Amino acid sequence: MNNAEDKEEFDGLFKAFSRYQHFLHIYDNRVKASQVKDLVNGWLDNHPDEKKPLVVVDYLQILQAEQDNVTDKAKVTDSVSVLSELTKQAEVPVLVISSLNRASYWQDVSFESFKESGEIEYSADVMLGLEFAHREEYITVQKNGHVELNKEKFDQRKQEVPRRVEMVILKNRTGKTGGHIFFKYNAKFNSYQACTEKEAAIPNNFKMLYHTKQVGRPVEAAMSEYTVDPETGRVTEKNQDK
Repeated sequence: MNNAEDKEEFDGLFKAFSRYQHFLHIYDNRVKASQVKDLVNGWLDNHPDEKKPLVVVDYLQILQAEQDNVTDKAKVTDSVSVLSELTKQAEVPVLVISSLNRASYWQDVSFESFKESGEIEYSADVMLGLEFAHREEYITVQKNGHVELNKEKFDQRKQEVPRRVEMVILKNRTGKTGGHIFFKYNAKFNSYQACTEKEAAIPNNFKMLYHTKQVGRPVEAAMSEYTVDPETGRVTEKNQDK
């Protein structure tokens, strides 16, 4: 904060945050779903004239069990059931984040990807799955259906700046399903920027120009050294004389 320019930027960020921070309530405790329900209902009772809140649970699997000595599946089932009641009774939207099973890291996200997915699939009005875009860059599906993972390429994808990710609409009780939305995700700023499917892909011959061992090098920075034909996706190197 000794730098005047940094201090000015921080002051601007603080002022921007101050405009909405009083709308944001964070409960950073491992609670039960029933406690979440009680917190929300208590807030609604104390603020009858306010707009109803959006409730975000981050994340489902670390909620405490409603009962002692139950299986993980029973714990998730009970939690989802209570949160569903909250949505219907209080008429508030509840956004629940769920972890995925490890096998889904290199397979297409599906209902089966969600841990203890039965109750989630049944109760949720909308289910969205996040995964890497263009997984064909690091997985190969054999003729017998076996999925082979290239771990080196998979680890590269995790190092990209920005990461190329895709959201799949698995379920939508009041609309279309099966849609895909593409993003560029910058982990440093927790920022998702919508993009086209083509923007989320590396052109076909990019690997010939971009050495695969340069793990962690920002893809967009590397791409700035090349010219991409918008029609064919063909890449040619700039300043080839050098």
